Amino acid sequence: MNLKKKFVIGAASLALVAGMGVAPAMAAAGQPVLLPGGKKLVRVAGDARVETSLEAAKLRMKQGTVSRAYLVNQNALVDAATAGMVKDGVVILVPSDKAGQLLLGATMYKDPQLKNVRTLVAVGGESVMPKAAVDNVAKMNPSITDKSERLGGENRYETNVAIAKKVFPNGGTNSEFLLARGDNMVDALTAGAYEGGPTLLVNPSGKVDPATVAYAKKAKISPKSVILGGEGVLPTAQVEQLFEGKVAVDPWKYQTTNADLKKAVQEAAAAYEGQKVWQGLNGKTQDADDNLKNFFGLNKGTVNCTETEDVTDIDVKDGIEANKKCFVGYKKSLANLKVNAQALLDAKNNGKKTIKNQLGEVKDAVDAAVASNVSAVSSGQAAPNTAAALAAPNNATFNTINTKFKAAYGNVALTKPTLLAGELDNPGSFTFDTDGNLTGLDQKKIDQIVDNYIADKGDTEFIKVDGAPATGVKLSDVAKTKGNTDYELTAVTGGEVLNYAAVKKAIEARVAEQVKTTADAKKALDEAVTAYKAGPEAKVTVGTGSGLARLVGEDRYQTSALLSYWLREEKKFTDDFVYLASGNDAHLIDSVVAGQLQHGPILLVPTSGDLKPSTVSELTLMGKQKTLQGGYIMGGTGAVEDAVAQAAGKAIAEGGKFVNASAAPAAVSPAYGTMDLSDTNEKVFQPTNGAANPSCTAETLTLDPSSTATNPTSVVASVDAQCKIKVKDPGYTGSDAKTIVLKIKNTGATSPLSVTVNTKR
Repeated sequence: MNLKKKFVIGAASLALVAGMGVAPAMAAAGQPVLLPGGKKLVRVAGDARVETSLEAAKLRMKQGTVSRAYLVNQNALVDAATAGMVKDGVVILVPSDKAGQLLLGATMYKDPQLKNVRTLVAVGGESVMPKAAVDNVAKMNPSITDKSERLGGENRYETNVAIAKKVFPNGGTNSEFLLARGDNMVDALTAGAYEGGPTLLVNPSGKVDPATVAYAKKAKISPKSVILGGEGVLPTAQVEQLFEGKVAVDPWKYQTTNADLKKAVQEAAAAYEGQKVWQGLNGKTQDADDNLKNFFGLNKGTVNCTETEDVTDIDVKDGIEANKKCFVGYKKSLANLKVNAQALLDAKNNGKKTIKNQLGEVKDAVDAAVASNVSAVSSGQAAPNTAAALAAPNNATFNTINTKFKAAYGNVALTKPTLLAGELDNPGSFTFDTDGNLTGLDQKKIDQIVDNYIADKGDTEFIKVDGAPATGVKLSDVAKTKGNTDYELTAVTGGEVLNYAAVKKAIEARVAEQVKTTADAKKALDEAVTAYKAGPEAKVTVGTGSGLARLVGEDRYQTSALLSYWLREEKKFTDDFVYLASGNDAHLIDSVVAGQLQHGPILLVPTSGDLKPSTVSELTLMGKQKTLQGGYIMGGTGAVEDAVAQAAGKAIAEGGKFVNASAAPAAVSPAYGTMDLSDTNEKVFQPTNGAANPSCTAETLTLDPSSTATNPTSVVASVDAQCKIKVKDPGYTGSDAKTIVLKIKNTGATSPLSVTVNTKR
């Protein structure tokens, strides 16, 4: 892609070559490398580093559409390396000049895939990625709705932590980090493929940056974390600063420690089981395997204490007497909360303001409008509810949906679609198909309305449950507020309209929070039991980083190969693809943009010459394991020469044949047109493009699960080897006409084919 040729923005385009890249990513397009079974190593390249990042971003969109773009200064290798952690957006390099920035925004807007980006996130501090640069990118891109977010800090370590917190707020899967030297970015670049946790940059000497230490300790960095490089690259003394330090247990305090361990079991048991239940348990162990089933209870039998939600109402020494306050226990509290929350969510009473009633009316109104479109189109008529229709003043459909919406969403009105020169310019709060026909509400925009409402209400006590309490309760407390059997929800202030979707979300969030709290309480009990059974051993290395595994390569190429091997063996991603990037300093930026891509490792290769033996071994092993579906070469021939790419392909081919070697592409579902069941409940249909789908079998053609959303009666479909599909409607009655949307797709297809079924029921 040549941006300079594709778009012209006044004099801005004249600065393209200077603005869109310093070191060119390619000297020529290069050829794909063919692999056994029809697979390929395909180049992802542009005329310069910025354009290569755009090509990588488009490939990332094909792996799953995202709406965020992380903007990185094209010359900021440090921040760019850290950005490889992001998985919820594309990473795009930004040129240094205004002309290039404007052109970048226009290019994104014109591209069918990158046009889906709605949010721009600046990576790095203001000096690295100025607000003005972000504004320039957004200026020529009308799709952008948010450009306010920034992930950055005063230095590389703070920026690294800011991104880590964004992507892995709790430290990732089991808090297993990759630790890389902070002043040499090569190892961190290839770590972009890791999806299980953050890659933290660590100072190679002296005091580790406070931001790094604070994040590692809060996330409780796991001793299963891995250091990239040997002792000379990142010393153990630096790594140990991320842990809580060494702990020694005084062996002459065994008796005190034993008592403390027993008390810890009792307190954890009373918290999880509840004081009333726990103190009625026998204080002795009664089972043979010594699992402390009774958790050292007080054997006081049933005690009629008043249960509370206050965990401080626990006494494991003397117990709590009748009619005194006692903690209900996380286990019972969760059970009670689930029952009450479900009653709130399920309440549906005529004339009552309930979650199901209010939100259901909105859904019914939207579904009716969409169904009218489906019915009209299936009959060969124009759809009545189009973008143009809804944009018109006093449109009945818009007014009906909007009235229902305001009554359910806190009196917030929907935004009408707008047209420009007769074409849809802004869909407003709705979604439309390519013909401009209404397909529903834009859920992301609706979710934003809900989130804004929750943020605005905060801790305000404004909700009445069945009229009581009169003073109201907070959103976060609705789930545990018991009302009458019908659970009507209204506002304390007369005339105020509740956002029932926000109430629903708050209830579900409260239950989820309680589920986690209860799980943590159970885990604490299990750990207390384990600690008691282990006894007060003197452990002088508890909480140290000295035992972490290291991946020590002779050079950057071997380290990247070792990291690839470790990631695959530890199942840290699905190894469907491999990404080859230049290890040459001038082209390291290409491995950065590869970090956003999914389902495979990044292997560094030389720009020219022979592959390193470790790289050959890893590629060959990937071929042997028969899971590889192909790969990508990051950058053009100036970054990775064709001969190097071909050598990589040869190494993969040496490993063995590829899976599904003889399978034909299955990305197209057969077209069936309209299926008419108006005269019977079962028919066999032949697809109009059946001959073009020789791979169509009963195994490859299936009903998409999303069919059930518009097809509650479950139309049954089966397929034979000739692509003939038998459709049966169990609900057929032969009376009223009914239109059903059936979705069918080939296994491996990116999206299902919608088929209209006309029937009677």
